[in-house]
Amino acid sequence: TDGERVIVFLGSSGLVCLDFAGKIQWQYNNLNIKTTHGTGSSPVIHGDLVLFFHDQNQSDSICIALDKKTGKEVWKQKRDKGMTWCTPVVIKVGDHDEVIFAGSGTVRGYDPATGNELWKLQGPTSEVVPTIVVGAELAYSASGRNGPTIAFRLGEKGDITASSTVWKSVRNGPHVPSPILVKDKLFTFNDMGISTCLDATTGKLLWTERLPDQFTASPIEAGGFIYVSGESGKTYVLKVSDKFELVATNDLGSPILASPAIVNGNLLLRTRDALYCIGTK
Repeated sequence: TDGERVIVFLGSSGLVCLDFAGKIQWQYNNLNIKTTHGTGSSPVIHGDLVLFFHDQNQSDSICIALDKKTGKEVWKQKRDKGMTWCTPVVIKVGDHDEVIFAGSGTVRGYDPATGNELWKLQGPTSEVVPTIVVGAELAYSASGRNGPTIAFRLGEKGDITASSTVWKSVRNGPHVPSPILVKDKLFTFNDMGISTCLDATTGKLLWTERLPDQFTASPIEAGGFIYVSGESGKTYVLKVSDKFELVATNDLGSPILASPAIVNGNLLLRTRDALYCIGTK
């Protein structure tokens, strides 16, 4: 949302724009959705554009920009077939913006105004679910089942694999949850319950522990604590620290696959059965 409209991706029904009263403003359904495990990417609003990327292995991959007010196509680019369920990220690099997307064995940067490719970095697996995390100096890509977590610099053009890769961690990478960067620490939680804290600058392992759960939702941070929800319905609260400190475990009794959100000091959690708001009345 940009505060005036809500734009959602509904699989084979395409991209839909609604106003805040719930009235449909436009629908873009010129999409052939056919891929293993279904869809996973979300649309991103950038200026007057809606950017939507989705790699597919059973149909052409999708890489488009639409006018957010009308739903009309502004540009379309070709991407290789693959299996990718992450969401693109738009960042400012120097004097220009770039949209970053991981999939089909690479991370690539594009000009959001035209869709033209600016650079590529090789190293992710062919299956990418976690979204790229961007810090002040480095960006971080995680991919695949126990695939690598790669830290790399931005700002170069062409094939930046050799020149921009700063470090690579090849153990316990997350399959579905995105990493989270808090100051100088990168936290990951993989689908089998292994939680890891890395020095974000060097890739040095600070700690790793197994939580008794499986994870699909991505972690969030608030007030110096990491909140990560497991498929069991339990949410684990960890202190942002150089050592593993589990400070609370809260059980809602229903599976959680969706990432939590924080709004006006309230924690929103969506389980299979309900939407919960947790806060101080």
